[in-house]
Amino acid sequence: MLARAPAPGMNVTTFRHLPRHGQLSHHKFKARTRPAGIAGSSGTSWRCMARSWKFFIASSAVILILTAAAKLFSLLQPDAILNYADPLLNVTNRRILQFTSLLEISGAIVLLMASRQAFSFLVIWTISAQFVLYRVLLWQLDPAAPCACLGRVGSWLPISERGLSLILGGIALYMFLGSSLGLLRLYLNRVRTVSREPVF
Repeated sequence: MLARAPAPGMNVTTFRHLPRHGQLSHHKFKARTRPAGIAGSSGTSWRCMARSWKFFIASSAVILILTAAAKLFSLLQPDAILNYADPLLNVTNRRILQFTSLLEISGAIVLLMASRQAFSFLVIWTISAQFVLYRVLLWQLDPAAPCACLGRVGSWLPISERGLSLILGGIALYMFLGSSLGLLRLYLNRVRTVSREPVF
């Protein structure tokens, strides 16, 4: 079969560099299957975001380990305040510290071992939501009452009980909002993926 001559006015070099039919389909397939936000300069921002979420999960695990260690150390001290009843839960402070320290240690271990980001976000959200809810209810009951979240360790720090309570509340809010945004991001990504799937 004779080769067809290029149309008048068409540059021969341009004609030779046009992709063949199979190559064009292959390029279209690659562009169609490439995840959104990865191509071009968006790939850098996507990788930065992925590292940010990993840092958030790792920092949450470190926070849980430190707060659990402070609670366990407070439980080893002979302090009468541990036998006082919590004004909100009507349970002794000793029981509350025992439960929360066990919860935080378990959560930190899960975060360090979990491979699925969604599960890590769910664990952080579950733990932090309890802390935020407790603080909101305690504030409604007695706005001036500080939270003895670290036991006697808080009294050894060079900061007032009110200031320490605000810092711990900010940490709990950081974990709660971060995990909520992480779960929302995964949900929206899932919705976009399902909407792009072909319907037969």
